[in-house]
Amino acid sequence: MNQPDVEHIKQYLQEGEVQKRVQERILYARSRAAVTISRAAQLFGFTENQLREWEKRGLIQSNRPALSQDGKQGRQPKADGTAPSQDGKAPASHRQYSPEELDKLALIRELLEHGYGLNEIPKNIDEIWKQVLGKQQSEIEALEAQEGRQIQEIRHVPLERRIESLDQKEFWRYFTAQVLRLSLLLICENNPDTLAGFVIPLERKQVPTLVHTPQDLPKLGSVLFGWLGRNDTFYTFIDPAPTFEYPSDFRIEYLRPFGAERPPEDTVQDNVLIIIQRKAKPVMLSAELVQVIARFVKLLYNNKEHWYSAFDYEMHDWLYQVADFNRNVNYPDETFNSLANIVVELGGKTGDGTSRWWFCNLFLPRDTSLPLQQRNLVVRAHSKAAPIHIDTYVLSSRNPGLTFRAYQSGHVIYRPRITPQDPVLAYWEFEQSTRSAIAIPIAGREGLAAACLYVSSEYEDAFSVEDQRVLRVITRMMEELLATYQARSQVTGKFSDLITDPGLVDTSFKEFLPEDAFINDVEAILADIHGRDMGELNDTDVLSFVDIDIDNLSSLATKYGDRITRNLSRAVGSRIQGQLRLESKKEQIKRYHVNADSYYLLLKEMTLEDARYLAERLRRLGGDYRIDARGVSAYRQLPPEELLELPNVTIRLGVQSYPYVKLKEILQRYPVDTAITKTRVLIMENIEESLIRGQREGGNCIISWDPDIWTYRRWSPPDGV
Repeated sequence: MNQPDVEHIKQYLQEGEVQKRVQERILYARSRAAVTISRAAQLFGFTENQLREWEKRGLIQSNRPALSQDGKQGRQPKADGTAPSQDGKAPASHRQYSPEELDKLALIRELLEHGYGLNEIPKNIDEIWKQVLGKQQSEIEALEAQEGRQIQEIRHVPLERRIESLDQKEFWRYFTAQVLRLSLLLICENNPDTLAGFVIPLERKQVPTLVHTPQDLPKLGSVLFGWLGRNDTFYTFIDPAPTFEYPSDFRIEYLRPFGAERPPEDTVQDNVLIIIQRKAKPVMLSAELVQVIARFVKLLYNNKEHWYSAFDYEMHDWLYQVADFNRNVNYPDETFNSLANIVVELGGKTGDGTSRWWFCNLFLPRDTSLPLQQRNLVVRAHSKAAPIHIDTYVLSSRNPGLTFRAYQSGHVIYRPRITPQDPVLAYWEFEQSTRSAIAIPIAGREGLAAACLYVSSEYEDAFSVEDQRVLRVITRMMEELLATYQARSQVTGKFSDLITDPGLVDTSFKEFLPEDAFINDVEAILADIHGRDMGELNDTDVLSFVDIDIDNLSSLATKYGDRITRNLSRAVGSRIQGQLRLESKKEQIKRYHVNADSYYLLLKEMTLEDARYLAERLRRLGGDYRIDARGVSAYRQLPPEELLELPNVTIRLGVQSYPYVKLKEILQRYPVDTAITKTRVLIMENIEESLIRGQREGGNCIISWDPDIWTYRRWSPPDGV
């Protein structure tokens, strides 16, 4: 039987990496406050039977719940740290391990993994650990003092340098999380609504020999962990010893092609684990997908020193990622520049150590408001070695190159062999050493190209099919990032409008009052009437309304889209404004934009007959309209030939008129506290009813209240009027 070699163990435990791993396990176990036998076994990847056997040998010790004076077990905390049941009972068989015993288990795990046999581990291994730490204490104190000085130095780093550092750290946090997220989305595409995880050990270990079930995960030590939730929410973090509370709910799968034999143990893809719900159907990965993911994993391993700190604890700095490429044309975006550098790194090295891919440029349109065929492309991000920098050269139909053609067509264009001064290169004078190149459109809204990625190489045939798959994943990252930037930067109106006019959102209709104002104004008039005696009201006092709706706007929206119908509604509103400025009683008219295509006019002291004739003048505002099909600004002027013509646009109108005496009668029908609201609702229901009747009549008409027959009817002016 082997005997403990104390000196050899001491020597092993003095190694820095060993101490780091043990300390991580100790801190992790103590932070969980998990001291039951089942939790202790789970934390370190042992079985409960192993722990019981070691206790019999005296290698570890457990505590049992103490008995109270009446013979019952005293109250003990549960395994999860919560309070016990009210009767104070705990199972009689509960073993509980103190933090000191958990430290010993961490040491046992380390020694077993290093090849020590159980009989070679002395019972006082914890005392040996303390002796080793005692020898290292002065070094630890010196290191802590040095770290303290480093923290103090960080606090005094100039702001410019700290911002630059934050740019890089935020990029790696973004890129690393995106690699894990897109990998899981590709893996789980045929398993929708499945919880899944992606595990990359921080140290390259022989995963298949260590981990077979979720209970084995702590054997990996620290891992980079990605988790895909049910609603595609994604989480990324570092865990020093990953465990599940209910490991039986999940299963482990390796990153290998479906049906393929196990690859060699030292391959990168075998360092990756996929965790998926047990009930999910098997993950069937193609060889091509495994190759792409493995390539990104290799890149993460090669750059661990960059992204590790981005997921470390206590990171409080935050960067709001947004870039307005249309406004800040001369300022690069560090995230996209870093992605361009990543593209070059993904190309790998040749035998002599040079980069297989020369440079990478990201092209965006200079003016996105122009039609696709009229846009020009300029560089907005580039890798370090790129000869063409931001906004230097313009690509257009006259000088297209690969990039502009790919952007216009929506297809990837790859030229495996390019000769010097080849016209396929847009700026060949800077690229005379380019021997192969590829241009990849980046999709945007509605599937149209939003940008284009260009990658050049000084070697022929430099972009294999596998390379193209990797580049497509990168362009997917760029696609999502561009969409985020555009959503954050395209804010309508000025920020100052939020302060000066907090009730205004869509500035296109700012000449009209909102529906909220209509309700308030009607209720104010009703309150005034309600507060008067019937004898104070004159027969000539009247409140009238003209309501306007555009015919067939829903059909137009289906045919042309929401932007065009919105601009049409704005154009109709502009004609209404122009007509009202010509009215002799314009001071008596208040104007409201109530719905996407509805306008209300409140007419004080205007008779029913006058309101009808006003409605007829407004009805004639229908006809042909020329609409800006692209713009969202009410102030952008385009030549007529660039406008979309919408012929035969018609509007329907409703007219109501209420003498004050009648409104007083209606108000008196209801209780005092609800009379104004009830009457106002009745008025608005009548407005809606008149517009609905106009729609039934086929539109392009006026539906007016007729007090003689006490209902609505279609009204037209007498012939010759």
